[in-house]
Amino acid sequence: MADECTDVANLEQMAVCIRFVDVKSIVNEDFIGFVPLDKVDAASISTALLKIMEDCKLDLRNLRGQGYDGASVMSGLKSGVSARIKELQPRAEYHHCRAHALNLVISSSCRSVDMIRTVFDDVNQLTWFLGGSPKRTAILKRHLPDAKQVDYLVGDTDDEKVESNINIANAFSKSLLPKLCETRWSARVDTLSVILAKYKAVLASLEDVRKESTATEARTKATAFIHMMEKSTFVVAIVIAHHILSYTKPLSLALQNAKCDVFKAFTGAQTCKKVVAAQRSDEVFNRCIWMKAAAIAESIDIELGKPRTVGRMRHRANAAFSDDSVHGYYRVNAYFPFVDHCLNELNERFPEQTRPSFLAFQLLPCRLQNITEEEIADIQVRYEEDMPDSPGFVRELERWKMFCSGLQNRDKDTGNQSLETTIQLADPNYYPNDFMFMQYLECCSQCL
Repeated sequence: MADECTDVANLEQMAVCIRFVDVKSIVNEDFIGFVPLDKVDAASISTALLKIMEDCKLDLRNLRGQGYDGASVMSGLKSGVSARIKELQPRAEYHHCRAHALNLVISSSCRSVDMIRTVFDDVNQLTWFLGGSPKRTAILKRHLPDAKQVDYLVGDTDDEKVESNINIANAFSKSLLPKLCETRWSARVDTLSVILAKYKAVLASLEDVRKESTATEARTKATAFIHMMEKSTFVVAIVIAHHILSYTKPLSLALQNAKCDVFKAFTGAQTCKKVVAAQRSDEVFNRCIWMKAAAIAESIDIELGKPRTVGRMRHRANAAFSDDSVHGYYRVNAYFPFVDHCLNELNERFPEQTRPSFLAFQLLPCRLQNITEEEIADIQVRYEEDMPDSPGFVRELERWKMFCSGLQNRDKDTGNQSLETTIQLADPNYYPNDFMFMQYLECCSQCL
């Protein structure tokens, strides 16, 4: 695992770590040093990595995983660092950190649509303004706890499983408006949830800031934020962003968990793609977006409208749609483009083709009884060169199944065995292939 950065002396350095299983079957992750870089191109970085491995007497033949960021110089398929290393060791698979990849999905998607990008810029300034002084924070605390719930925003019985409704319902217990996090985009859902849950209270706080503040600048900014929150484009766009990003939050929490189950995370990413794809419909827009935006508009006494449009526009979205309705404008020019871009990013950064990299997780006791013949064949083909006893893999797998089944009959918690505990169960004398798989998974799980 490696990542480069510039130090305080303005020198480019690369931090290099290795992850390995020692002779006692204990997983170790060690920092092996900083490598100064004269250039940050793929050739220079890969040469530096190979050099430090050679200096540390690390055999390239034992390398099975590479973990870098998603920059093209590292991840490039043809001439990136990962591709250059893989030319020398084909079994050294490159995997971008999944939590970082999801962060990039959200970040890119939120910048893809003008209305959504503007909302996040505005919300960022709004939250920092209200939390920027003790006096304004006190005014906010005065209004938020007493905010009344807008019934439609949390949904009815049919909408209980809609993630955005759940997040808004949970936000009613909040007494502060969290600032937007600059790096963790997935955490921004919490900020949007509080604003939507307590929209009228936030507006009332701004009104009091405008009335009570003695600073001209503060009064001017409060007035500007009030006008911003009363705009139709802001109301609709914040509902759109919150609804779609709410479906990425559970995946983000799973990926950031210290005990992240990588196979479950992979399955969760595929499920997330299906759920986001299912949101692209007129029915979902009308029920989960438009009615919610209309409820907010009614609570603050405004009428939803669309921006002025003409036949040819260069600086504002104006895609053609079948009718001239207001909700049709936002559906075609904001909602559908945002869903499409988010889905494209998810497909690109969480491709189904990476599934073979996770197949060995099916050998864990908690999944072993559900493994299929096709998966067994794929595992044997993919890891044939690494298995100590490839011809005996199928027979060993049957013994491993019976062993794990016996454990489960005696211990109900065996179904929740982690990699660390499973590697202790897989005696290399009886289960050499399974022991190898557990070692491989332990070393690569942080990269996957």
